[in-house]
Amino acid sequence: MTKAMDKKSPKTPDPRAVYDIAGRVAIVTGGGRGLGRAMSTGLAAAGARIVLAGRTAADLDETVRTIEAGGGEAIAVKADVGDYAALPSIVQAAVVRFGEIDILINNAADPFGALITDITPEQAERVYRTNVHGPMFLASQALPYLRASGRGSVINVISAAVWVGTTGHALYRGSKAALQGLSRIMAKEWAPAVRVNTLAPGPFETTYGGGWTEERKAMTIAATPLGRIAPFHEIVPHVLYLASDASAFVTGTDLVVDGGVTNGPGSPAFAAQRAVQVNAAEGRRSADQ
Repeated sequence: MTKAMDKKSPKTPDPRAVYDIAGRVAIVTGGGRGLGRAMSTGLAAAGARIVLAGRTAADLDETVRTIEAGGGEAIAVKADVGDYAALPSIVQAAVVRFGEIDILINNAADPFGALITDITPEQAERVYRTNVHGPMFLASQALPYLRASGRGSVINVISAAVWVGTTGHALYRGSKAALQGLSRIMAKEWAPAVRVNTLAPGPFETTYGGGWTEERKAMTIAATPLGRIAPFHEIVPHVLYLASDASAFVTGTDLVVDGGVTNGPGSPAFAAQRAVQVNAAEGRRSADQ
């Protein structure tokens, strides 16, 4: 046997180990339903302990029951992210129950839509409080614990819509773009102890407004190169990546999960369908004036 053969080869690390988040504590805002519920139950299934924050107690409690039924740990905190005075209670609940915070997912958002000329100052203030300033202040409240964790990760949920302009969504898309820019600064100011990234979902299932209308669903599928709307659970692996050590050398960037929407329409029919919708919206607006 040669000396080369006699030497023991170094053991290749198990690549699955870096995704292990067992025992870590994650705060998920807007965690009671929709994508937030999928994130919460998915991370719980991976072994994380979950703190759910949201405005609707019934939704939060149902998600807690789902997590506990699967053998996980979770608590609910009824709090509006747009209410700055309520933010310390979310952090306090996490620390009192679990003693630490490792992951913060700023998922709660106000999806309000209107044409720019129809937006009131009160509406603009409300949306930016919820979509930009609330996440910023909540992350600041949690920062000492995220730093102490040694593996702190902030995931600010924006939207693939940031890269695609659509009439009637100035406040939502503008505020998500603001959160994207803010995330870059947070990543710089809080490195190296805490990583900050954004997650930008595209066309996923939704609970807002009663879900997808058939018209909007057909047009969205036509605009998506992968030709479908994703179910909630497909967001979980991407959240797990950003929350875990798998992304230990990733900060200040965007993870876009959009079926290719930001790469342009998937179907030539999309442009025609979109034109019909825009013309109809303008017609309704003219009729109201």
